Amino acid sequence: MNNQGKIPKTMKALVVYDKNHCCFESAYPSPVCGPNDIIIKTEACGICAGDVKCRNGAPSYWGSEQEETWVKTPFIPGHEFFGRIVEIGENVEGYQLGERVTAEQIVPCNECRFCKNGQYWMCQPHHIFGFQSSNNGGMAEYV
Repeated sequence: MNNQGKIPKTMKALVVYDKNHCCFESAYPSPVCGPNDIIIKTEACGICAGDVKCRNGAPSYWGSEQEETWVKTPFIPGHEFFGRIVEIGENVEGYQLGERVTAEQIVPCNECRFCKNGQYWMCQPHHIFGFQSSNNGGMAEYV
């Protein structure tokens, strides 16, 4: 079965470089599909209150004297997105090229007591698409 779409080496994306610097990139590197990944061609992406708080520099995102920085730059914002599958990793089953999907916004650690209990939405150290460079969001052509 052919699990490979035709993804260009670069894509259009909104990229956040720091609290006061985000910009449109017309040739940002496209994501690479790992063996356990799915690459989605974004069809739409919403803007959430969390995106606005991050953009406005909230300490819970960018840190303060009392809090560590949660965001990891550079990153592509947008954790509420959907699109069509254009590439599927070799270990992924149950999906087909061209299928319309959305991603769960939480990226659980699979190690904390909540994850081990099957309550991944309560994951304490979780990440969310669109706030860390390792979990880019949907304000780009591909996720």
